[in-house]
Amino acid sequence: MVKRRVWALCLTLWLIVSCTNDINRLTNDESPETVLVEVPEPLVHGSSVIFVFTGSDDFSVNGFECQLDSASFSSCSSPHSILNLEPGGHTFAVRAVDSSGQIDPTPATAAWTVLASTPNNAAPETLLTLTPEVNSSDADAVFEFSGTDDTGISHFECSFDGAAFELCESPLVLFDLADAEHIFAVRAVDTPQGLADSTPASFTWSIETLPEIEVRYQPSTITPLTTATIILDSPSADFSHFMCAFDSSDYEPCTATTTRELLSLGEHRFEAYAVDTAGNEGDPPALVVWNVVTPTAWSVSSITAGFDHACAIATDGTLWCWGSNGFGQLGIGSATSQSVPTQVGTQNDWIAISAGRQHTCGIRSPDSLWCWGYNLYGQLGVGDTTSYDTPQLVAGNWQAVSLGHWHSCAINTSDTAFCWGFNENGRLGNNNIVGSNLPDSHVPSAVYGGTGISSISAGAGHSCAVKTDAEVICWGSNSDGQLGDGSIGERCEGREMSVLDWECAPAPIAESGPWNQIHAGGRHSCGIKNDGSAWCFGAAEHGQMGTAQTTTQAFPGLVDTATDYSTIAAAGDHVCALQNANLVCWGSNSHGQLGLQGISTSTMPSSTGTETAWIAISAAEHSSCGIRADQSAWCWGSTSYVQSSVPSFVQGP
Repeated sequence: MVKRRVWALCLTLWLIVSCTNDINRLTNDESPETVLVEVPEPLVHGSSVIFVFTGSDDFSVNGFECQLDSASFSSCSSPHSILNLEPGGHTFAVRAVDSSGQIDPTPATAAWTVLASTPNNAAPETLLTLTPEVNSSDADAVFEFSGTDDTGISHFECSFDGAAFELCESPLVLFDLADAEHIFAVRAVDTPQGLADSTPASFTWSIETLPEIEVRYQPSTITPLTTATIILDSPSADFSHFMCAFDSSDYEPCTATTTRELLSLGEHRFEAYAVDTAGNEGDPPALVVWNVVTPTAWSVSSITAGFDHACAIATDGTLWCWGSNGFGQLGIGSATSQSVPTQVGTQNDWIAISAGRQHTCGIRSPDSLWCWGYNLYGQLGVGDTTSYDTPQLVAGNWQAVSLGHWHSCAINTSDTAFCWGFNENGRLGNNNIVGSNLPDSHVPSAVYGGTGISSISAGAGHSCAVKTDAEVICWGSNSDGQLGDGSIGERCEGREMSVLDWECAPAPIAESGPWNQIHAGGRHSCGIKNDGSAWCFGAAEHGQMGTAQTTTQAFPGLVDTATDYSTIAAAGDHVCALQNANLVCWGSNSHGQLGLQGISTSTMPSSTGTETAWIAISAAEHSSCGIRADQSAWCWGSTSYVQSSVPSFVQGP
């Protein structure tokens, strides 16, 4: 009984499917359509062609039928190749066939002509369309070329000074060629036979480069100094000597270092060119223009360089700032940037100043701390995250302050260190772990174990301090060994810690004192011991260690054997220091922050200019500032407040 029911069900299903197919066949009244997708050009040189086609139908296309000229339609598929065609006119037709057997009544068609072929016995011709001057002073040469052939150009082959022909393309540039006569040849190769031009196009020219000149040091564009020194150099191998002209004087032979004294007020011009052993004169000459001005009564006792702004305390105790002011970091009551020093308030009791990335803090006598500018992370220490364009009082009594990128550190009058603001990698040093977080602090937060502190320095993402026992402690980011304890890697990772026992508190560096000072930079730190020796540790890819090495150094290492270092400043990827009132800098010079012209990096201490009477130095990411013995302010680098690769005089208000 069950079997009969199953058989009955199967029969019913078969009848339904069969009937459905019959209905589909009966109701498919539409014929398929055919489309040619790719056809040959109307005129064809070769004896073969290719067709690409497709079809559409209400149900499905089952196949195609093709016809060449007057032959019968036969089954075919796409793509369809036709070979060994005779010269003359040809036609092609294709029609789609659907699943019910219906054929496209209007086949897609194409017509073309096969040209009679003739042997390509003619070689291609080559033409030079661009060449150097016959007598050139340029060590580089540019050539452009083309070719003609009745069947087309396959490629070009070039030869230089008699060498074998090699594959080349137009335009072709030859670099750093020697002073001599040179020959260039190029030949076209045709297609499809690969025939090469039997008479290549050629060009003969002579190179005699002119001697080059470089200015290694020059006076500031505006300067109160009546003595100017200019240092020249020439990279030319056959250099002989320099010719120089000062103001309106005639050119005369001069040495690489030229000094002019007792200069008058006003504009001065210095021109120079190099001469080679053959007597060739370099062109154009180097030109240095500067103005000697009467110094203003404005003189400074303290200066600080920030990321894009600078501030200085005048000898009368007034505070002045200039540069970028998008977050109110100048403290002048607006967000308008200033190109010249502008007074902050009217007070004349400022005794300390420090500029961070986009905020500023200073101390007024006797011990009040004031901060202003960008405050997203609470780096102003006033209990909120509102940015201010005028100085805001920070609670407490303070004797020193130092700013990093987005955090601030200071020492109170009890010799205790405090930090506040952004706390990534534990840069505040408060060891404040809440759950798995390192929260920011909007008010001064005591550094863990930070009592008995004599000086403090906040860097980009880490901080260091000298204790009253002359030992150094550091905390925060240790990505490149900048904490100086011999390790590399974050000991207090991120703002959210996955391991709660990581050390986020300050720790001693791996070099005992007595230390006189320490300065936290970008990803490196540098300090000076009581014996006048300079030491650095951390990132070194730009020569920040000052020892010619470019590998990371996790232990403090001597910069050199000198013992006359008195002040050091580290920031970004560079360092500047004072040696017996001489200014030396090392590291990256990408923005002119070393004050050295013509170089991108100095891996060892290099003298900045010829002036020797420096008394203070400050470093920022892309700039540096200093004070000379006459208490004039100077800055160099590339920021909104200075654009100079040599120390540039800061004209007072």
